[in-house]
Amino acid sequence: MNTRILSFFLIAFTCVPALLCAQEQEDQLFALTRMEPAKGRADAAQEQLKKMSLAYYANGLDLPTYWNRYDDGTLEVVHPIRDYAELDRVDALFDFAYGSMDSTERKAVFDRQLFSKNVPVQEAKLLRLHYDKSYLPEQEDGAENDYSRLLLYDIRPGIARSKVYEHARKLVAMLEEVKSPVRVSFYTYDMGENNRRIEIELHAFDAATLRKQQQESERLLGDRLTEWRKERDRLAEEVGSHELTYLRDMSQEAPPKKYKAFVLQTVVPEEGATNELLEIRKQLSVLSREGKDDLYFDTYRMDNGEIRFQSPIERMSDIDRIYDKVAARNYKLDSTKYKPLREQFGKLVESNKLAVVVQPQELHYVPEGVDMAKYTTVRHQEMTFDQQDAGEVRELVAEIVRLNKERNATVPFSVYFYDFGGESNRMFVQDYGTSRAQLEQGRQKDHELLAGAEYDAWSARVEELLRPITVTYGELVSEASHQPGDVGEDTK
Repeated sequence: MNTRILSFFLIAFTCVPALLCAQEQEDQLFALTRMEPAKGRADAAQEQLKKMSLAYYANGLDLPTYWNRYDDGTLEVVHPIRDYAELDRVDALFDFAYGSMDSTERKAVFDRQLFSKNVPVQEAKLLRLHYDKSYLPEQEDGAENDYSRLLLYDIRPGIARSKVYEHARKLVAMLEEVKSPVRVSFYTYDMGENNRRIEIELHAFDAATLRKQQQESERLLGDRLTEWRKERDRLAEEVGSHELTYLRDMSQEAPPKKYKAFVLQTVVPEEGATNELLEIRKQLSVLSREGKDDLYFDTYRMDNGEIRFQSPIERMSDIDRIYDKVAARNYKLDSTKYKPLREQFGKLVESNKLAVVVQPQELHYVPEGVDMAKYTTVRHQEMTFDQQDAGEVRELVAEIVRLNKERNATVPFSVYFYDFGGESNRMFVQDYGTSRAQLEQGRQKDHELLAGAEYDAWSARVEELLRPITVTYGELVSEASHQPGDVGEDTK
């Protein structure tokens, strides 16, 4: 798969229902470094960079890293990033991996003198992929785009970029209409290049496949494509082209996520104010949908009177983005409706606590074929443990996940640990059901399915290590929640 286009799939699979996904897919930034090998040393440079890359991966570089080679020997490494601030995180990840190597490995792999000889020139840039001006139809599983043709254009003097962008969208609409097989990406530069430079990248398995796809696309579009190209040439001048090959053996796909993170907000209403608070939250959710807000959350009404909001994030820095999004949202919403509701909501809250919790991916269980959208009841059990037993506690959870899978247990559950805003030796388990009655019946059935010596030994050890605190039940309040695809929202 070509490096630049790969981020499309990264976003597609992590976006829903991620807190920060936009209704319309946002542009994707890439940190890109191009290296020009010395004359006759392109192969030597590639071999050295391959050794360096594999050493970083082996020592914990937890970062998608993709390499291309140009037809003139230039080498390019690409990292998808979410914003400029993430450049610091990229540097930190490289420093961590480098620091994890022993001195012998560093000496064997990182020959700075040889590197300077192989690569005398390198340049860092920031590249932006515009999804609304790109055409990236779905492909069959396992399809690989290891070849690209890169076309370089400069917008002509006196032509506004908006005109070029509008013309690019017209092409996308035509390609979608005829279901063209050609895959097209539209890039501009944020840093390191003339901001009137545009790169158009065509992706395929190899050069022959791309030629066939282009011929088919030209047949499908006919004269419309000819007319479109005439206008393109009036707006922009082609200044160069390259062929790119994806270097799969020295790249690293996105490492699998080890856990999900959530902002957990627990609101204690003033006495007797729960219903009014939820009604206000419902009205705020309607305004959020009307304003095409992209901050997503689930709202639960707990049987102890609390209201809980649970919002997925990818990392702690997302919280900064939440505040930025809230500020931007306030300008979009009708202030005559929104502000009074927010003020009234605040008056009815006795206390409000925020925490960040993490849910390790291997420590949850969902039976095969279960539609979790129907599981709107939760059983929330908080418990603590001695800090020195944290490792064994996780092992016990992994063990019960295994038993549930082996015995085909019926109740889905997730385990969460407090990462911020809660005790480090505290956790909670959430069981899910379609109703409280169904949930309790399922728990009883699973107890019978799991029964036996192995389960008895597990239960005894759990009683020794874990101290229950509270058990509460909650119901998802859909009208007071906000998720992608909610009614009244533009989901195109």
